[in-house]
Amino acid sequence: MADDNRIATDKLLKMYENYKKIDKEKEVVASRLAKAKVRGAAVQDLLREHSSLGMKLQELSDEMTFASPIIWMMYKYEAYIDEAQPIRTMQDFRVHCSKPGYICTKRFDFVNEQLNQRNVANLNDHESYQDELPLSEVFSAPVITELVNDQSFQQQWRHHEYNKNGQYVAKWENYS
Repeated sequence: MADDNRIATDKLLKMYENYKKIDKEKEVVASRLAKAKVRGAAVQDLLREHSSLGMKLQELSDEMTFASPIIWMMYKYEAYIDEAQPIRTMQDFRVHCSKPGYICTKRFDFVNEQLNQRNVANLNDHESYQDELPLSEVFSAPVITELVNDQSFQQQWRHHEYNKNGQYVAKWENYS
């Protein structure tokens, strides 16, 4: 199981690197597009390129799915480690997962709901999960491993994580 988590996380990290590369390309095109508009130059090709890069980003984002909360937490911990707002601790993770309507907030709330149903401390319990606790200790915690090993939990997680509305990827849109 640990090897599968590592393989899945590594794949997602590579996807994220590609996402950042495409996003930078899109920013360059956006800058060129703005300058072309100011000069009154033709912008159709730049608009198409910008749109195409935007579609690539959306497709990549849609493909980035987390088979379990362990993979999700591992990814967040490792992908953002060198970013402006790293997710190193439980406090960092709680802040990241606190935006209303945000997909990570929905994942976080779902995990907490499931932990509450098992009568164990949820991720908002500051005694069990102190603010300074490294996130790496959370995704390797026995309670999280037990949760992920529960087939009923995994079925519900996947129901939300792989949700589609027709051809439209609707991750976690079916969770309130």
